[in-house]
Amino acid sequence: MNALSAQRCLLHPQREAAARCAKCRKYFCRECATEHQGLILCSACLKSRTEPGRESHRVLRSVAGWSAAGGGLIITCLLFYLFGRAVLAMVAPG
Repeated sequence: MNALSAQRCLLHPQREAAARCAKCRKYFCRECATEHQGLILCSACLKSRTEPGRESHRVLRSVAGWSAAGGGLIITCLLFYLFGRAVLAMVAPG
């Protein structure tokens, strides 16, 4: 296990590390680490966490996925219905 005092900053190798990013688990100096909502994060992880619009993209992907699944289910049910009608038409007298 590496002690924090033995680590160097990822962006400034000449500096001793002061913190470890809670998300990417890399070591950073005091200048590079930031506290955000109770977590110590590097600037890259902080940017990915606070980037505007990121949440809406996740919601849209989720809605698109569920829509595709629902559409597939409807098409499958329709095909089974039509297949059943075709089989009944072949078997029924008439």
